[in-house]
Amino acid sequence: MKYKQLTMMLRYQIEALKKEGLSQRAIALNICVHHSTVSRELKKNSLDNNEYNAVNATISARLRYQYKTKNRKLTKKHVGFIKKCIKDGFSPEQISGRMALENLKPLSFTLQTHISHGREDLMNILTV
Repeated sequence: MKYKQLTMMLRYQIEALKKEGLSQRAIALNICVHHSTVSRELKKNSLDNNEYNAVNATISARLRYQYKTKNRKLTKKHVGFIKKCIKDGFSPEQISGRMALENLKPLSFTLQTHISHGREDLMNILTV
């Protein structure tokens, strides 16, 4: 069976059907996907208050795909260090500089690029 990502249209349908109070299996039947697909989608992309929003789900899915661990050398030590620096209010440039001072191994180019795009984006990636 070939894997297909959920489209924005399907995510909107999931959101509408969930708001109508349908079960995950009923939603899956309506949009012609397996019930486990709906379950995973709701688990991965629901907000903290257990609400599902199609736009946020699409953004989260794209970010996860873009920054998945393939070809990435991000260790737990890096994550902890970066989170601490973000909480301390360091800019992305300061984080990069601090990593060099702390003798942490260099990160992959894509994450370095991501750091330079802003702290909020990085925090979202580290908490997903």
